[in-house]
Amino acid sequence: MINSIQVSEIGKILAVVVDRTWQPGIGDPTLIGWFTVVAYFVTAVLCVLCAKQAAIVPKRYNLDNDDLDDIFIPRKHSSTLRWLWWSLGVVLLFLAINKQLDLQTWLTYTARDLAKSEGWYEQRRMYQLAFIIAIATTIFLFLAIVAVAIKDYWHQVWLAIVGLGLLGSFIVIRAVSFHHIDVLLGFVVGGVKLNAFLELGGISCITISTLKYLRWL
Repeated sequence: MINSIQVSEIGKILAVVVDRTWQPGIGDPTLIGWFTVVAYFVTAVLCVLCAKQAAIVPKRYNLDNDDLDDIFIPRKHSSTLRWLWWSLGVVLLFLAINKQLDLQTWLTYTARDLAKSEGWYEQRRMYQLAFIIAIATTIFLFLAIVAVAIKDYWHQVWLAIVGLGLLGSFIVIRAVSFHHIDVLLGFVVGGVKLNAFLELGGISCITISTLKYLRWL
């Protein structure tokens, strides 16, 4: 009885789509869905540990900036990697919550209802295209800024950036899917949909990168 109540309460803060309307519920109750949520959370925690590691490395060896060789992170630059790992942690935490909250679906149906009420639903394709271009451009610019910011440490975090790129691609394809190009997400390879390859592939790349950075792998 307690378990059923707990499940019911959790469902109220999550999301489902019923008759093309966003409603409280569990967005992806499948095994792969919950596995992805856990993967997001675990990797977010690893990113936080990496951020803390980037802050303590110079102090741990008690060396001055000029004495640190290429193996270690100079004190004056450690903030760059801290910023990267904290940013990744926040992004992954948001994606973990959104996996079941499904805010992008809510946004899509809210925009649809607004378009109908305001009388520009017939011109929605133009707005949809502009929305997709805006998302893709934002992700591209963010990745470009990150790549420039960490160019001196590329050998340490390149796999995490690759993972971030895969997740960015997943987000863009989700946006396209919401606008009636569902074949992209429905494409199956070896029994697994393309979205799962992109999403879990991106998470895996970031996870491996954190383990290497922490020297756990």
